[in-house]
Amino acid sequence: MAYPVDATDQEQVNDMVARIVADWGGIDLLMNVVGGTKFPRRVDEMLEEEWQITLNTNLHSVFRCVKAVLPEMRKRGGGAIVNTSSGAGLLPSNRNVGYAAAKGAVNNLTKAMAMDYAKDRVRVNAILPGMMLSPRVKGWMESNDDFANMGDGICPLGRAGEPHEAARAAVFLLSDDASYITGALLPVDGGAVAGQYIEFMESGDTGQRV
Repeated sequence: MAYPVDATDQEQVNDMVARIVADWGGIDLLMNVVGGTKFPRRVDEMLEEEWQITLNTNLHSVFRCVKAVLPEMRKRGGGAIVNTSSGAGLLPSNRNVGYAAAKGAVNNLTKAMAMDYAKDRVRVNAILPGMMLSPRVKGWMESNDDFANMGDGICPLGRAGEPHEAARAAVFLLSDDASYITGALLPVDGGAVAGQYIEFMESGDTGQRV
């Protein structure tokens, strides 16, 4: 069942949680997926309004939703939360300062909440998707020749991910199969944040000559 809500408005989030509890009797799981960026900027280029929108969407929405559901999870004796972060929170790219800052904060918020709510039997983890073939990304690839093969060199596995690959990771962390996992940041990115891939090293060429 869908409950349309503006996740940047605490009153609307609280109302959504109340409606869910009334309809279903409680809340066991929370998956925070609200996010994204429309402002590829450096700090000196970014307007105050753009900065606030980026943080409000990616970071503050997580805070608001967790704040609203925690009392209900305590009533149930525990629960599980998964936040959607990004590899940009670990390995920022250029011209992406607002998004990188917000996702880095989500990563630390995830760990802090895992510490705070362990005694309440509420587990808190995050997935860090890489480039996924979402409708938006597919649109970029189809409408711009420069983006047609944008996933090929983005990670060691040499391809963009399918949305279901990130979803399966989230389902695992929300399930009882992950009952001993909390405070984890799980990249789902084909190895993109594991390290820097340097093509000439593949052939063993160190650049040295005898």
